Amino acid sequence: MAVGSPYTHYKLNDSDTNTTVADDGSGAKDGVASGNTDTLSVAGRIDDCFDFVAASTEEVTLTALAEAIRADATGSLSLWFNFDIAAGTIFAINDASATQTWFRVSIDTGAGNRIAVSLSDQGGYEWLAYTPGAGIVASTWYHLVIVQGGSIPVIYINTVPVDITWANQTDRSKWLTDVNGADLLDTGHIACQEQSGAETDYYDGKIDQVKYYQNEALSAADVVVLYKEGLNDNAVFFGANF
Repeated sequence: MAVGSPYTHYKLNDSDTNTTVADDGSGAKDGVASGNTDTLSVAGRIDDCFDFVAASTEEVTLTALAEAIRADATGSLSLWFNFDIAAGTIFAINDASATQTWFRVSIDTGAGNRIAVSLSDQGGYEWLAYTPGAGIVASTWYHLVIVQGGSIPVIYINTVPVDITWANQTDRSKWLTDVNGADLLDTGHIACQEQSGAETDYYDGKIDQVKYYQNEALSAADVVVLYKEGLNDNAVFFGANF
């Protein structure tokens, strides 16, 4: 695995008077920001990043990415996040018109702040995973990696494979292709999700270095390499909560 060669890599370094969000990965699937990128750009984990304000409905739309990866049977997602408000969707691939067809990464407050990761179609969840409760706090950078190698998803926070609470585990081997049926996965977003024709659940805070590895399952060693790319004194390393 060449961790330096993701299919898509949104560095979120853009700071221009246009809405183009460059993809520096091999897929070249540029995104579209909700406003000019110079209004989102701030100092980030690695160089610059985007700072999203939920009340202003700021987000990045990734339609080309969704259409390119919706037949994937395996894959890995890596990103950095630093939230201001404990709510909202960090990343999602959706059927824009359906009510519950998605791959979604969000912040959940049900047992203290934690990450929720789910795969769902119109028949309900294929799987819904929660990281440990009270495991994340505001104004702190975290490195998040989700790996689906065709068996059971693994979630890493700051290189640690966390203990998962499974709220649903109908079939944990499934990935995007398994929910891409009559309800096509036709849109993607950073900092919100889309369902029933409307964007919802906006995220408030910073996101940096969004990478997707198509049909690739990152190893624990790969995750450490990705984490070290952004290592400085603002992150928690091997946090005690995990």
